[in-house]
Amino acid sequence: MLDIENLDINQDFEELPETYTIFITEHDIFGEGEPYYIYDWANRMNGKLLGDGAHILYVNGDYHGHDDIGRLMHDLKCKNPADIYNKELAERVRYYKESQKGREEMCQIMEDLREETRVETEERTIIKAIKNLMETLNMTSEQAMDALKVPEKDKLVYRTKL
Repeated sequence: MLDIENLDINQDFEELPETYTIFITEHDIFGEGEPYYIYDWANRMNGKLLGDGAHILYVNGDYHGHDDIGRLMHDLKCKNPADIYNKELAERVRYYKESQKGREEMCQIMEDLREETRVETEERTIIKAIKNLMETLNMTSEQAMDALKVPEKDKLVYRTKL
């Protein structure tokens, strides 16, 4: 997906920009005590790197070093903004935790996430029900959606996800 987003039509593969996908893990998932681990795509047969400029970083959330990554891991786990090293992050945390407007914004963000999750769960449930009707009663997708009383405006969405 990153490649699709980073290349225009008729643009050469070699023109891909260097990209980093970063996963900050709660614990040291590789158990080697490193602050982070860098992975690149490689050919398993000969070990040759693909060379597409795509990198994956796994940051060890348990790392407590006295460097930039150690301080970042510390800051991400801090509950008290006064204990956060990064001033900009401390200000944002303080805003969301200690100001009325910040708390209201955070509540709205959480409500939006809950609604998004509810809609996605409902969608998965309906898709599963459509598939079950199609399989067990040999219905077409249209018949199954009619039986479930899926509104016309939603049918196209479900058709594309079946």
